[in-house]
Amino acid sequence: MGKGTFAIISTVHDVEVKEQEILASSDALNSYLTIPVHVTFRLPQPNMAIDFLGCESTLLFGENQMFCSKLSKNLGYTYFDFSEFPIFLKFNLTKDVISQIEKNRQSDLRFTIKLNFLIVIKNKIETVSKKIIWSSNLVQNLNSQIDFHIPKSTWIENLLPSLRYNNIRLIEIPKTHKQLKDEYLDIISEFDKAEDYFNKKDYNKCIAHCRHVLDELNRNLNKVKKGEPSESSYTWLSKISKCSFDWINCVCGSTHAISSKTHHSGDFKGFTRQEAESIFLVVLGLINFIAHEKNQLINS
Repeated sequence: MGKGTFAIISTVHDVEVKEQEILASSDALNSYLTIPVHVTFRLPQPNMAIDFLGCESTLLFGENQMFCSKLSKNLGYTYFDFSEFPIFLKFNLTKDVISQIEKNRQSDLRFTIKLNFLIVIKNKIETVSKKIIWSSNLVQNLNSQIDFHIPKSTWIENLLPSLRYNNIRLIEIPKTHKQLKDEYLDIISEFDKAEDYFNKKDYNKCIAHCRHVLDELNRNLNKVKKGEPSESSYTWLSKISKCSFDWINCVCGSTHAISSKTHHSGDFKGFTRQEAESIFLVVLGLINFIAHEKNQLINS
């Protein structure tokens, strides 16, 4: 159990996290840690009300306060008396963050939530005609912090499987290679553009730039198969072993086919994020394999 406090006009209010209530979940793209924060509110003064407009929350991990996730949440609560209420904070955990937590955790896992509440303090005014009016006198930002621990067994047995960590693999494929010389500028330029469009969530354009790289490779593979002279930067393709050539040809052809969806009216559907990410990584991996093969030929 983790507890914290914040004050409004010298009146202390409590915030609390109960570790057993923390839930993990995952969809096709993201992993989430949902942490209920229980707030105990005490009215600072009679004839007063407090509007809780919003809450900005930051989740940190470990002694070094590694950043995990940040969340802004609209609240829209108004309280006129003693109240207890929960705020459900659903933090998005990226695969990189989960990997770093796994890398650095020892025994029980220590987390910190930093909270910033936006509130409005209102006073009750009674008019001559007995009509009640609430005046907004002051807008404030209030900070609080909750430190809490998740038992190692709970994390491993309950939360980590629901985060689908075992379904995630971190793959590092360099965009540069010492043997990508003649092809280098065009290939890296295309991958930079593809990555930029991927980050902008324009997956169709991301794949279009991946396809540009495949077009050049596919064109020269076909020339080698037909015994025709290949373009100058691809002449070495004819020298690689038959098994490597067949493998490159097969992967290139398959990837080129799935990255070229039909554009007939009424049939075309945009690429999904998963498709764009997979095709981007396969093309990048293929180019690095080819560069490695070229390097082997030069050093042999």
